[in-house]
Amino acid sequence: MVPEPKSDDDEEEESSEESEESSASSSPAPAEEAEAEVAPPAPVVEALTEVQVKAKSNSITAALWATKIAAEFVLDLAAFRDHHAAIVTAAVASAIFDKKVPEGVLLGKALAQAITDNVLTADELLATLNELEVFEMWEDTKMDSPTADKIATALLQELVANSNGAVEPAGLTKIFEWTGIAL
Repeated sequence: MVPEPKSDDDEEEESSEESEESSASSSPAPAEEAEAEVAPPAPVVEALTEVQVKAKSNSITAALWATKIAAEFVLDLAAFRDHHAAIVTAAVASAIFDKKVPEGVLLGKALAQAITDNVLTADELLATLNELEVFEMWEDTKMDSPTADKIATALLQELVANSNGAVEPAGLTKIFEWTGIAL
């Protein structure tokens, strides 16, 4: 028997079969393909500059005063985990220099909620509070804000009262020494 001459259609079929075989050996199986298509990498978030952190901290603090909702402040703290100290510093300074006792109470409750919601640890918060210049330079603070004693006392009382025991007065000893405040 003499082989029949190949038609163009026969050559195309052979060529497509060969390419299917080669692609089958080089491409992953459907299960492997599904694994390869896992979630895309997280978007790269650029680090905030010092100016941006200060502006964001002031914005978060202003939102707390405007809305008077502690839970929103806590959500903002959670969203900016790397900047807790800056946000707390801005909020405490704003409360003491620019606000009244009700805002001190609100901030104390918000900071306590941040602890109970595991957004901040008591140690993180105490470390920040115990380093604040607003407390360390208390005599100057009181000259600039005649109601500083009342506001700071309200803030610290609410913090201790609402932190479910996480913040004890013993952790605020440094602040008490600087300010003369006693709870």
